[in-house]
Amino acid sequence: GQVLTVITEQLALAGTVTVQANRAASIFIEKLGDAGLFADSFLATTAGEDLNPVNKTALSLVGDGISPDVTDDANYSNEGDDEENIVIKKAGSYLLSFNSTFTGGNARANPRVTVEVNGNEVSGVKTTAHYLRHANAHDESTGSIVALLSDLAVDDVVTVSVQREGNGGIVTSPEGGKVALQAKVAYTAAAGDQFPPRFSSFSGGLSGFSANVEDFGLKLDAATLKATLNGESVDVTVDSANGLRSINYAFSDFPPTGSEHALNIVFNDTGGNAHSKDFAFTINTQYQTISPAFSMSDVNKDKSGFRVNLSQISVIQTEGPVEIHGNQWVNAERQLRGEYLNPNEVDDDDNPLPYLNEADPDAWEGWSIAPADVDYVNMNQDEDGSIGNFGEDQMFPNIPGWGDSNDGIAGEFLTVLHLKKGFHTLGVNSDDGFRATIGLNFQDMESQQIGLFNGNRGSADSLFNIVVTEEGYYPLRVLWWEGNGGANIEIFSVVDGEEVLVNDPDNENAIKAYNIGNSTGRSYFGSVSPTQNDTFATENSISATIIEDGTKAKSGSIKVLLNGEEVDASINSADGVVTVTAEPDGGLGIGSHTAKIVFTETTNPETERSLEWSFEVTAFSNKMRDFVDGEPNPIAYWDFDFADAPDLTFEHVFNLESVITNAKYTDDMGGHTGEAGDRAMDFLTTAANLLVPDGEFLNIASAF
Repeated sequence: GQVLTVITEQLALAGTVTVQANRAASIFIEKLGDAGLFADSFLATTAGEDLNPVNKTALSLVGDGISPDVTDDANYSNEGDDEENIVIKKAGSYLLSFNSTFTGGNARANPRVTVEVNGNEVSGVKTTAHYLRHANAHDESTGSIVALLSDLAVDDVVTVSVQREGNGGIVTSPEGGKVALQAKVAYTAAAGDQFPPRFSSFSGGLSGFSANVEDFGLKLDAATLKATLNGESVDVTVDSANGLRSINYAFSDFPPTGSEHALNIVFNDTGGNAHSKDFAFTINTQYQTISPAFSMSDVNKDKSGFRVNLSQISVIQTEGPVEIHGNQWVNAERQLRGEYLNPNEVDDDDNPLPYLNEADPDAWEGWSIAPADVDYVNMNQDEDGSIGNFGEDQMFPNIPGWGDSNDGIAGEFLTVLHLKKGFHTLGVNSDDGFRATIGLNFQDMESQQIGLFNGNRGSADSLFNIVVTEEGYYPLRVLWWEGNGGANIEIFSVVDGEEVLVNDPDNENAIKAYNIGNSTGRSYFGSVSPTQNDTFATENSISATIIEDGTKAKSGSIKVLLNGEEVDASINSADGVVTVTAEPDGGLGIGSHTAKIVFTETTNPETERSLEWSFEVTAFSNKMRDFVDGEPNPIAYWDFDFADAPDLTFEHVFNLESVITNAKYTDDMGGHTGEAGDRAMDFLTTAANLLVPDGEFLNIASAF
């Protein structure tokens, strides 16, 4: 006699919503007995009412005080302090359903709901499409999941968890949510059933492929199974359980991003019928392979964590801008090296002095760094802050600095990661930007860039994938900078969909990190000139520095090559810095060039090192070589002495013909001298301008 009513009504903006043409809406009702059923409700997580927590937290299945709970004790037990664990007591497959309302949080808050078995996320079983816009009365949403959890074993533990996917703020479910599990009996073929086996699913990706074949009356004959991948026969494994055959193959090496793969699987069934199926998949995962040459043969494990070196130049010194690095990584490097000069502070000869590092309490007479050591990197400029993916943020060492500012920061975080062979996802949450590298030494120009956000932003994640071909200890450097406003950084990995701080002592899945200070003890390339990819190289020679930071460049081993040809070079060594200079006959001519420096490093055994880079010399950069200090040295200039061709003028360095529109020459003697023959150009007419053709010295926005 009960009546079930389903109501749809306007919640936010008005407007007509209809069922899509040629489609139908449906309501499905299934009558269930208590046998094989688990049904419970929730209002909160094990940590409290917030359903939008920073860290993944299981739902507390203690009911909502209204709905009846059902637990078939033959199939389930409900354990944990907050009854968050659904423990399976009878092996089999179970249909899980979840539904909840969400409200609250900041604009575009969006809890992510996942399902775990024994703590591991079940692939594809999640919901994230229910963000709370908090605009136009869009203040409530719902999330739902219906998924089969196949082949659960006795004592498997099922949990449903939530974690912040979008913006923050406390999200609740005042009406409560529902979680249910239904035991599903495996299919059993009737006597005489001749229905053939069929492919029920396929997936292919970076690790390999997996295809599932479901047996019916006729079954897959494993002895006849063959797989051909990209035209080559490959060996596969076959696992069988509950009438399902799982065919699996793992690549011996990770295939390149973007590579396309063709697969054919053939087999006979137990009735002698032949089956063939073609599949195709593309590797879409972006990743970089890390060279095992970067791995340290020996690492001091006495101290774990990170070395932190911070610098700060704020408005107290600039007397204007709150930062000078412009939120660009190359400028952040310059600041960290102390290369910026302060025009507001000069020596006795009126030469500007270097800025001072406000993040060093003792930096009063020249540039210096005050290093600090931390166990992990989860930093925020605000005390007791909680920005990013993790709570309990650390304060930045010596920030605010002696200038009492939180702006204008550039720093580096140095460590050695113990990376196991295989695929890793690393991440940096930053405000503002960062650059992550792995190399022989932290400052080495040969280091491989694995992650970069080159600009300014609020707190946000950048994820990057790497493949390690040999387990080892890899030096990691993360350059970080902040312009103004908020400031934070987190360095983490992603394990089974969960963010884990690198070297978190309380998480067994954390990548181990070792603090060895500022150097690995390997020689490295410190600088080159002209700079890499310089398109306006003005130098007439090639130079590079090799920093001997423990090992050395073997005497007599250094060579310089220009465009593949060895050129004579001078070598000067002082205070651990080897300066290499080569001046080719005739200088560096106009055109593209490739330079290479090679040397033998005094490791045991010796290591051959090289650095190759490219640059370009143009007519403009060649002209700049003739500039004279103290002179105007124009790179382009126009005069207006073509009264006989009033719509044209010529630039006098590169002879660029330019077109004048809607402007006009003044009468004779209208120029700034007032003398005969001196005219001026009158640009006061509406839309008057000078159109300049594309010149190599121009950062052109448009051209004609």
